[in-house]
Amino acid sequence: MAVVVVSRWKSGSDLKDIVRVCKQAKAHWLRHGAEEFQLARFHTGLWAGEYLTSITFPNAATYGKALDDMPKDAEFMAVMAEAQKVAQLMSRNTLTSIDV
Repeated sequence: MAVVVVSRWKSGSDLKDIVRVCKQAKAHWLRHGAEEFQLARFHTGLWAGEYLTSITFPNAATYGKALDDMPKDAEFMAVMAEAQKVAQLMSRNTLTSIDV
């Protein structure tokens, strides 16, 4: 069962800065076991203009290990500090997939 972490970000920064930080974050998440990292932008609805990141892990064990390891990764922590400079985290949710 996959674990997916979705985060909504609000930003007035230039898109190139957001993409730059997301590319850096993606490299770290993948190195720590994520299978996929996506960036999307809301074009309609309440959150139009905001961004969504989606990070997919193959299972809860891999996700848990990443949560344990990532705070010890100084480079990753620096990337997350940079992310807070270009965007404000508005919400974060953790989902588990259901096979159908």
